[in-house]
Amino acid sequence: ESQDLTASINSKEWASSFTVDGVSYAASVFWESLQNIDAPFLDAKEAAENVLVGADLFCVKHGKSPQLGLATSSQGFKKGMSVAAISAATSLSDASSLLAVFKVDSGYWYLCIRNDVILSDGDVLFVKEEDAKEQFMSMLSVPDWNKKIAPEEWGIDDTEQRTVSDVFANGLDSKLEKINALRGAELLIVVVLSIAA
Repeated sequence: ESQDLTASINSKEWASSFTVDGVSYAASVFWESLQNIDAPFLDAKEAAENVLVGADLFCVKHGKSPQLGLATSSQGFKKGMSVAAISAATSLSDASSLLAVFKVDSGYWYLCIRNDVILSDGDVLFVKEEDAKEQFMSMLSVPDWNKKIAPEEWGIDDTEQRTVSDVFANGLDSKLEKINALRGAELLIVVVLSIAA
């Protein structure tokens, strides 16, 4: 079922970044759980070969449920871009389950976090408002959201209105890093571990 959902999202037009207060934020990042917390780039490399083939950028969301975010520079992502989902998740960390759409300069950014986990299709910058609204409404039927954020003009009951710059002001600034640039560091860690062993 999740594959169908991902396929339906992929068929809709999406973008890879938006700008807030002069800063470029990466959105539409692919998220999965992080197994190797001490050496996340090993997970990133493996995922780039098997999960999101061709991904060359990654980031790490720390916290109760550590996650790996993957992105591909050919889709407009750039090394050093701030990661929107991490900024929002850390700013709104009091809500372990969050359903949100923020109106941004390049579209409507949809963010869905369930039990501290950003869903694999829970970070999408939709170009068209109706696509974002359809996705938001489909998840609204799921119970137990701690926080629901939506544009005021949608007029949806029990949602609050927040600007993305207001949310990001209290969030952690985490940036996309190159997967391949870490090979030297990785070798160093492997050598240190084998000596330690």
